[in-house]
Amino acid sequence: MKTTSSLIIFVSLLTIPMCVPQTTLGESPQLKEKMQGLYRSLAELLTDVSSDERFNDPKNATRIEREIKALSGYSHDLNKKDLGSKSSDPTLPIIGEFLVSETAEAYRSFREGRRDYARSILRSVPGYCIECHSRNPMGADFQKLPLEPTTDLKPLERAKFFAATRQFDRSIEDFQKVIKGEVKANNSYDLEDAIRNALTIAVRFKRNPALAKQVVDGAGLNLGLPKFLEQDVLRWRTSIQEWERDSKRKVVTEAGLYAEAQRLIAQARKMQSYSMDHGADVLYLRASSVLYDLLQMKPNGKHAADALMLQGMCYEVLSPRRLETLHYLYYEACIRKAPHTETARTCYRQYERSMFFGYTGSAGTDLPQEVQDKLLELWSMASKVKGKL
Repeated sequence: MKTTSSLIIFVSLLTIPMCVPQTTLGESPQLKEKMQGLYRSLAELLTDVSSDERFNDPKNATRIEREIKALSGYSHDLNKKDLGSKSSDPTLPIIGEFLVSETAEAYRSFREGRRDYARSILRSVPGYCIECHSRNPMGADFQKLPLEPTTDLKPLERAKFFAATRQFDRSIEDFQKVIKGEVKANNSYDLEDAIRNALTIAVRFKRNPALAKQVVDGAGLNLGLPKFLEQDVLRWRTSIQEWERDSKRKVVTEAGLYAEAQRLIAQARKMQSYSMDHGADVLYLRASSVLYDLLQMKPNGKHAADALMLQGMCYEVLSPRRLETLHYLYYEACIRKAPHTETARTCYRQYERSMFFGYTGSAGTDLPQEVQDKLLELWSMASKVKGKL
């Protein structure tokens, strides 16, 4: 039921170095070199983990271990203050604090023979890269750099590689092949994954309602589309049509961005039939993009803590499977941003509720001691009186 902390931190490895503003990339050839090395390792790993034969072949074990070790090394180097990201997103330092120790633990897991666990982690890597890179149009553009997979990949794997390396035009092209059914997806999850990734790029990075419409129209052409996705596609199309009518709205101030995010989230909640209903995802993606703009503009502004709270709420809906624990980071950042306030207490309640839900199964709720300790720490920061639990 609960995704482990090792999973979220290990796969977050690729979110920190790749979320670097374009100016920073231009000033740091060393950073560019390390990022390109990271991409090459990613291409090799994607091929290895997608093939049962390659991953389970004892002859490949040494090479795979070396690749994972390299990723762990990149996390250590790219977490250095003089080399890492200068993004104003206040959640990235939180991830970075845990990154070095957790990637080392993931590397140890592979060496100790927990290969299936390591494989599940590695399969999730592209989703986190895409999530970071598509959050808004800011960041380095690698469209013209020679970042190619070093080995043959299937269309969906190749699409994720291009998205993870910010080559979005190429990624959309491959995602559309899967979405339209030109290339048969292995299962309904892969098809859903392709649609959601392409939609995320179109809405949050490209901010292009026409491209978003092409994605959902492509899905509508797929005769193998599951019934639950058919319903979502219809509502996404309605949201995109409303977005086209709103496209002339230009919001550039902190207060305006906060109001716009609130407006979009209110519309999304009104559209939902239940809390995890995905029919309003286009609205949540738009709200999330606006919130990233706000946090980049005013990371310590009047609405920063509330923006972190709203971002956590967006992620609870947008990523129930792919990024199950990312919303925790936003709620925690909210608490740390504005301790001993009502906003912090609201974020704590959201954090605690999600944590209890995640650790509840058929045998009841079983919170590990480290989770209980974390809850006590955060409540101490959120409560009205400093130091009172």
